[in-house]
Amino acid sequence: MPSTTTLKSPTRVHLFEARHLTLGAQELTATEQDFQLTWWPMRDALHAVSEGRFLLPAGPLALLLAKRRPRER
Repeated sequence: MPSTTTLKSPTRVHLFEARHLTLGAQELTATEQDFQLTWWPMRDALHAVSEGRFLLPAGPLALLLAKRRPRER
């Protein structure tokens, strides 16, 4: 089966890096009720990328870009 690509899509994706996050109550909108929040160490998230376990193509891109960037101290 040929793979599909989104390179011809007019969709714009914005990637944001969040640091120093804390746990709190989820406040989902009506359209987000099936969302599931998970926290993974970077190593586990990158492993999930290599196994193709992401539904949205921008997720792996964001992780790989974050991994390349030097960490703040």
